[in-house]
This record gives sequence, C-alpha cells and structure tokens, in this order.
Amino acid sequence: MSILFLYLRIFPELLSFRYYVIGTMIFVTLSVVILTPMAILQCVPIDAIWSFSRGDARCLSISGVAYASAAVNIATEVIILILPVPLLRTLRTSTTQKIALYMLFGCGIIVIAVASARIPSLSHVEDTHDPTFLNAGVVYWTAAETAVAHLCAAALAIRPLYVSLRDLLRRRRARSDSGTPFPKPSGGSLQQSNSRDESGSHGEHPLQGPDLEDCVFNPTEKLEADAV
Repeated sequence: MSILFLYLRIFPELLSFRYYVIGTMIFVTLSVVILTPMAILQCVPIDAIWSFSRGDARCLSISGVAYASAAVNIATEVIILILPVPLLRTLRTSTTQKIALYMLFGCGIIVIAVASARIPSLSHVEDTHDPTFLNAGVVYWTAAETAVAHLCAAALAIRPLYVSLRDLLRRRRARSDSGTPFPKPSGGSLQQSNSRDESGSHGEHPLQGPDLEDCVFNPTEKLEADAV
C-alpha cells in the first residue's frame, strides 16, 4: 500500500493512472479483509488449529488458504511492478536517469522472485507430524519476502540518506587532508538555516520532498511525464 500511495504522490495529475492505482488499492484491501479472517478462523473451534486431538473440529484446507494467499500476493506485486512502466517510458529525462528509475522500480522483481520461491515450501503446511520443523522453510521465506518488500518500498528514502552521508564523509575527508578542522554547527548557524527553510529559499528537505526527482535526482532537474 505504501508503494501505491507513493505512485499517487509522484503522478498527481494523471487521472487514468490514479484510477488504476486506486483500483489496485481496493483489490489489496479486499484480499486482506478476506484472507486474514480465513487464516485466523481456519478451524472451528479455533484451538483445533494447534489441538490436533479434537475430533469435533471443522477446518478449512490450510494449504488451500496458504496457496491462495501466495497467489494473491504475487498477483498484486506484479501489478504494482508494471503500473509505472508506461509512464517511465514517456519521461523527458536523460537515459542514465531513466535506467536508474527502471532499476529502482524494477527491484520489485526481487520481491516476486522471493515470493515465487516460497511456494514450494507450502507443501508441508498441513503436516502435523513435526510442524515446527517442517514449516521452518515457510517462516524463512515469508520473512525474506517481507524484508525485501520493505527495502523496495523504502528505496526512495534510502538513496537521499546515502547521498547525504556520502557528501558528509567527503567533506570531512577533504578538510582532514587540507588540515582544516571540521566546523561544529553553532546555534546561530542552525537558527539561520531554520530561517532560510521557513522563508522557502531552499525548498523542502530531500527526504520530505513530494516529487520523485527530489528523492532520486538533482532537485533542479524537472521530471515531466506525458499524459497520453
């Protein structure tokens, strides 16, 4: 959902694209609303999920719920991956920046690959002989899929942080080589910087900017898309 909200923030004026994004949001919300209760209430009574000796329990197919959830996850990840592709092709920017954008949004391929690799591990999800051992692979792949998805969602925020740290280290190294002590920020300079920010002379911080170019490229270079 965070990536979909990011799409709405990057392309606020493309109405047709926004409709597709909002439709995907509705699909994701409905899938969560349907699949989550099915996973929680897969057995009646609920304690039959872990009390295998209950003979009066009525349960859904646990593997069926797991495979359905995996299929929905992969489908939504594919949709989220291909949604911005037509817009990226129409960007009026340099080839290098286009390649960087394709690589940035293309990291979703890694999420799809991890989600697909998780499917074979679901074959043991109904085994009751030693579930904590046999389902360890499901837990590992689920954690890996979640971690990679979070990294892809935070990629736009990670890059400006990396650039800021890189520039800071370069300035410190340059001052160290020249023998000039690195100045410590004073209250006056901080106050002056705050006053400049309030006056709007320097714009928003790159981590808080609303546009894609504020997060990925030089803020002075405008990123425009043709609404076809």
